[in-house]
Amino acid sequence: MSSVVEAPVTEEDASFDSGVKLETAESDEATAIGSGASGQDEEVTVDQYSNEARVYHSKYAELSQAYNDKRYAYCREGCLDLLTEPNLPQYTRIQTLQMISTIVFPEHAEELLREADDLLSEMDAAKFQVQLLKEDNEKMKRDLAVWRGDGTLDPYTPTQEWEELHEMIVQEREGADYKPAADREN
Repeated sequence: MSSVVEAPVTEEDASFDSGVKLETAESDEATAIGSGASGQDEEVTVDQYSNEARVYHSKYAELSQAYNDKRYAYCREGCLDLLTEPNLPQYTRIQTLQMISTIVFPEHAEELLREADDLLSEMDAAKFQVQLLKEDNEKMKRDLAVWRGDGTLDPYTPTQEWEELHEMIVQEREGADYKPAADREN
């Protein structure tokens, strides 16, 4: 039985990008820690979010697992698909932008991280979740700057690692087993 109940999050937290309010469900399962309107950490349950928000969260978790399993083609295509969803919650959109930025060409990664920055600048900087996402975004941008600074990141000449990642993604998409160039017999 689902009904609308008072959730321990602000009205801003309970809305999608389009402004549609999230419906909540009565349940105490699967708790997580969140930051409420008062700035104090409050207990928030996954079950308090709408079915739509849970679907998006579940899809992101699936893509994150695919990334961890080095199924980069699946992860990349899934992230691109997820980013086309108009009701994707902002937190999930930012996390998706950050994840896909690690498996695309660096020029595109910078664009994705700038988009995440733009979204983060519109959010409440006092919230702990926003602070964590901003910190992650800054670290990722610093990594790109370091690579550029030491000359290992040339936008016109991909590195050997990039070529191998790209080849792995292409072969994964085609269903072939990938072996790094160094491990292949000629």
